[in-house]
Amino acid sequence: MLSRLRLGGGLGECTGSLRAFCNFTASADDIVAVWRLISTDTDLAHLAEQYDDIQMMSPKPTEPRQVLRKLCSKPDCESSAELVRTLARIVVCKPHSADCERLISAYNRLKSVFRCRLDQETICYNLYVYMNMPPLCGFDPRPAVWRWLNDKNRRQRQTPKASKQDWFINVFESDEVGQESTERDEAVAKKF
Repeated sequence: MLSRLRLGGGLGECTGSLRAFCNFTASADDIVAVWRLISTDTDLAHLAEQYDDIQMMSPKPTEPRQVLRKLCSKPDCESSAELVRTLARIVVCKPHSADCERLISAYNRLKSVFRCRLDQETICYNLYVYMNMPPLCGFDPRPAVWRWLNDKNRRQRQTPKASKQDWFINVFESDEVGQESTERDEAVAKKF
């Protein structure tokens, strides 16, 4: 929750740089500001070079979605990977606060009067699962169960005392008592 609601990193100061970057009129300082805010995992030099190539286009683009479509449809999309990644991150940003409001509502439901001693880390983990994981009806446990079953050899225990217990009679066919009762049942069935 803290990472979602944090507005650190200079987001308020970078709105002009983001707007210029999306209109493809950004200067070198704007590119650096957007790089620091959104895509520090990319190479800044390649991002600036690819951005300059887009700015040199004869009809100057104004919509990042159109540029992103054109770049992704090109066969050599890898040559502009940094710009594609940065534009994709800008395009998928939601312009509303519905996620934050949903998160705050979930927080209010989670931390009630009866759960006042919940640790902040536990609350963060619960809210992360609530916001990012699919619903339980979409979860298929079979791959996890098969992996667990195939993970190691499990030994089958022999239980000689269990076959002498009352609850064990007629449960398994391998026990002697169960065989005797089966023979008795067959004899009764032949009688009728």
